[in-house]
Amino acid sequence: VSKRPVRTHKQGSQSTKQRVIDHQIRQRRIRSIGLQQQQCNLRNRRHAPPTINRHRRQPTFEPTAESERLKELGNDHFRQGNHLDAFDYYTDAIEAAPYGEGIGPRRRAAEASAGQPSFTDRLDEAIDDCTISLLYNPTYTKAYLRRSTAHERNSDTESALLDMTAAYRLQPCPSTKKQMDRLQKIEAERMEKLKEETMGKLKELGNSILGNFGLSLDNFQAVQDPKTGGYSISFNQNK
Repeated sequence: VSKRPVRTHKQGSQSTKQRVIDHQIRQRRIRSIGLQQQQCNLRNRRHAPPTINRHRRQPTFEPTAESERLKELGNDHFRQGNHLDAFDYYTDAIEAAPYGEGIGPRRRAAEASAGQPSFTDRLDEAIDDCTISLLYNPTYTKAYLRRSTAHERNSDTESALLDMTAAYRLQPCPSTKKQMDRLQKIEAERMEKLKEETMGKLKELGNSILGNFGLSLDNFQAVQDPKTGGYSISFNQNK
């Protein structure tokens, strides 16, 4: 098997829109990697390893080395600011690493690709890459941290807090604790705002129904019993 040719930097032959579409197609292929890995692990548990044919012609290069080569090419393009090309190489690096060679090159390639959201705002793709990385190593703290960042930038503070909490449990440190506390405060404020909005909508709904009878929720007053914590409802016709 010969080495795959080294690609040159893509120039203006392909529009940015078409390239983004191509990336989306490639992402669907990457998302299937996790399922394929799980299926492969299941087969390995059920069947004994095959007999090695020592007379079989060996490939001219190690797939892990190919994965590392592609990753380094991606790093070069990333440093030059060619983020779309870098993303392509990182994707190829993930696909090049074989299942039987371990998770190292795959994880590092996914890690490198997942590190792009602050530059390219490919938030969904960054989340997918971090998820793939965690399939291979569920204790990979950096993947949780990066996915948390991507979730927060995607306005999903609930998921961001879950990932930051997982990272802190795996590797407690002051900086992670600080970020976790900050996200907890943001999430608490969001939930309080959501509660107020929900109660406001429920009040509007209640008033629209009671309005048919010449009443409103203002005619009803809830009083809490300090001893039991329960509420009693009183009716005031004059309001």
